[in-house]
Amino acid sequence: FLYTDKEYTNFVLKFKVRLTNHNSGVQFRSEIVEPKRYVMAGYQADIAPEYWGLLYEEKKRGMLDFKMDTKKIAAVGKWVDVEVRADGPNITITTNGTKTVQYVEKNDKAGAKTGKIGLQLHGGPAMKVEFKDITLDMLP
Repeated sequence: FLYTDKEYTNFVLKFKVRLTNHNSGVQFRSEIVEPKRYVMAGYQADIAPEYWGLLYEEKKRGMLDFKMDTKKIAAVGKWVDVEVRADGPNITITTNGTKTVQYVEKNDKAGAKTGKIGLQLHGGPAMKVEFKDITLDMLP
């Protein structure tokens, strides 16, 4: 993971991503659990074939929300627009203009309210992922 020093609470994160192979993700409201290995735990907007925009909780509860077949929404090798909105307990992920996640965190003890943002280069086979046009707007 390549992650921020600062922690963020309520925001809208927008970016473009191009995945060549394998899978990736963008962590948010996350914590560093293994600093020497750059390992994070927390919410993740997944970037992977068949799972574009899935809400996953890395190193914790796993898949939290995902209700659609995103093969038609995004494609490997093409630039994909992603928006992550974290506003209190509400988390929305939009992929190429289609809402892929509309999640309300009901577990006050499990769901992080603040944390770092991180770009993932997933372990495993050699892969390539590119990010560009990253913007972060704070919400009140």
